[in-house]
Amino acid sequence: MCHLNDFRIEYYDTLPSTNDLVREDLRHLRVIVADFQTKGRGQRENIWEAEKGSSILASMVYELKYGQNLDSEKLSLTTARAISEVLAETYPITPSVKFPNDILIEGKKVCGILIEVTNGFAVVGFGINVTSSPDAYNSTSILAEIAKKGVNSTEQLTINKDLLLKKILHKIRCFYENQ
Repeated sequence: MCHLNDFRIEYYDTLPSTNDLVREDLRHLRVIVADFQTKGRGQRENIWEAEKGSSILASMVYELKYGQNLDSEKLSLTTARAISEVLAETYPITPSVKFPNDILIEGKKVCGILIEVTNGFAVVGFGINVTSSPDAYNSTSILAEIAKKGVNSTEQLTINKDLLLKKILHKIRCFYENQ
């Protein structure tokens, strides 16, 4: 049974990287969240950029059970599926998974995932564009996509990032534990 209250969530204003900090102390279900990253990264050391406070920037530690068949690729796809489901259940949007580690809405990137497996632990990092997205990339945000669905003004719409994060963490854990 997966419980949300088992997570130990630590919030920071600014960090170099949530994945780097969480790797310093690998404890099952430890979660690091930052409003801004100075050295955020994705796969193949690609840079992950986000305006301060505009995204969910988080990393979670998941201790792999003995015999659990979860490699980086499977963890990435499972994470993407969990995040996509939460977004679709919560908002009037239709996310899709782009193998191996992106979530798209109408062909534009809304989320990137970085999985690092070390010493029996998976470090599950993800960045979700909530209120804005970098102009330099073919990206979008949850808020921009909801606005396209008929909300007259994005000022009328607020997204509770903390509640969204908790729904996502719960879904990821449930999916992992059922692998």
